[in-house]
Amino acid sequence: MTSDPTPSAFTGRRRDRKPKRSVLVADKAAGALITVGGLGSILAVSMVGFFLIWVAAPLFFPPSVGEAELLAPTAPPGAPPVIDEHHTLSWTWLGDGRVEVRSLLDGRVLKTLDAGLPQQPTAWSLGAGEGRLVLGYADGTVQTGRIDFRTEYPDADTVPAELHDLPPGGSAVLDDGVVQRTPEGQFRRLTVEMSMDEPVALAQAPIRLVDMNVRPSGPVFAALDSAGTLALRSVRERKNLLSGEITRTLRGGDLTVPQAHDARWLLINGRGDNIFLARPDGLTLRVDASDIRQPVVAETVDLTGPAGAELTSLAFQIGKSSLVAGDAEGGLNVWYRTRPEDAATTDGQAMVKAVTLEPGPAAVTALAASARSRLMAAGYADGSTRLYYVTNHRLLAALTPEHSGAAIRHVALAPRDDALLTESDAGLILHPVDAPHPEAGVAALLTPVWYEGYDTPAHVWQSTGGTDEFEPKYGLMPLIVGTLKATFYTMIFGLPLALLAAVYTSEFLEPRSKARVKPVIEMMASLPSVVLGFLAALVFAPFLETRVPMALAAVLTVPFCLLLGAHLWQLLPGETAVRHDRWKLPLMILLVPVGVGL
Repeated sequence: MTSDPTPSAFTGRRRDRKPKRSVLVADKAAGALITVGGLGSILAVSMVGFFLIWVAAPLFFPPSVGEAELLAPTAPPGAPPVIDEHHTLSWTWLGDGRVEVRSLLDGRVLKTLDAGLPQQPTAWSLGAGEGRLVLGYADGTVQTGRIDFRTEYPDADTVPAELHDLPPGGSAVLDDGVVQRTPEGQFRRLTVEMSMDEPVALAQAPIRLVDMNVRPSGPVFAALDSAGTLALRSVRERKNLLSGEITRTLRGGDLTVPQAHDARWLLINGRGDNIFLARPDGLTLRVDASDIRQPVVAETVDLTGPAGAELTSLAFQIGKSSLVAGDAEGGLNVWYRTRPEDAATTDGQAMVKAVTLEPGPAAVTALAASARSRLMAAGYADGSTRLYYVTNHRLLAALTPEHSGAAIRHVALAPRDDALLTESDAGLILHPVDAPHPEAGVAALLTPVWYEGYDTPAHVWQSTGGTDEFEPKYGLMPLIVGTLKATFYTMIFGLPLALLAAVYTSEFLEPRSKARVKPVIEMMASLPSVVLGFLAALVFAPFLETRVPMALAAVLTVPFCLLLGAHLWQLLPGETAVRHDRWKLPLMILLVPVGVGL
């Protein structure tokens, strides 16, 4: 007896299990799309990573100094030279009432300005970055003046024809100035001008040291005379609107300072309420002039430290708050004013040696502070020069003498920190500088840094400020800790909500609602956190910033309304609750805005 594998009773059609061609095409297209999308996502994320590395890498590139250019074989003694931002012109105060204007294109002296002084000055001080000059005389008077670069944009018709062929960026000497062709094709003419004010009586004896600072209310003068008296005066100027006459009113006080009989430096801080008198042995007096009519010696400090080396150079950083002291052993120390709890001074402040820079090879003979950053240039007795960034204690460049080992008399930084000019018996030498990010570094980003105005080293992030004297603070630890704290507190609220929502959706939510809710949750989970953060920052944050009390109250009112609604649903008769079960979720959703409205 045989059996037929096909039942004789089967009368239906055999099912065709071969997929349709359209299904196969759609499947292959979907597979290709998923593959391309996955590879595209990997490529996009990789490109973002490479882009971030490309943008951030220059932060850690070492600064560079270009080839030195000898501008002039000799340079007259005087104040440190001042150069313009285009590196085409410089001027030097010679100390006797003359200003020498020199071209940096070929080193030639273009002009010598004469201030027409009433007498030979016995002391002078120059704020190079500000162009302010103050002179002290033997009769106890002081005189102020300004030396500035003047920029003009003459018409092409007024420029000599031979200069019309200058390429963009090219420069040439014209009369007592320099003409430069801008990238836009305009002509820019740069010259130097000087103006002097009337002398003002300040002291009763010949002035040995003098300095000034300009506040919004007027200038503040400090002068040490030959009798050892420190005279402090603030000047208030009033202009008559009808006659144009200017009336000056002086007020202040005097202080006898026997310890300062051989002082070499006198400096006024940026606020004009502290005066520093320093001697070569390092002994420095800090005079509290917060009440300018009654100045007092707040403290005495030794800027040379325990080594006892002779103090050879002293200068302010930008902002005129921190002192940079150089000694005969090549040491460089930066002193801050802090407010310690145990301060024994009259004003509750104390000078503290906060930063010790890498020492140089010889005695420090010249210092120059940047006018836009915490960059500091130091010249040494062996002819070498160094560039430092004070905030992170970083040595940016060390330049060895190429032309001669003559001691550096003066150093000067360009207004944009892109050039360094040194003056010695070997002449004037110009060094191009490329230091775009001197403030960056692993130590500055991840370790505590002692910032100006702080009592101790600290982790601080503050990238911008309201003035040019602001010290950028790039400590990443506050950002890292803040991110971890935000993540932790977010997880405290988010983790229980996510787990309970998952349990409810999986075990209690009706199938019809689950079929709608689950894809939405999966779609949200597929969105990158960066996109969610972008939406939170640009959409939700502006909306919530004016509704903070409402948002905080909603944390309590929304759960309360949901619990109240669930409790009221439980009070319904069982038959009614079962019959209207499909309305449970919509009603709960409606309770959310009710809670927000409360």
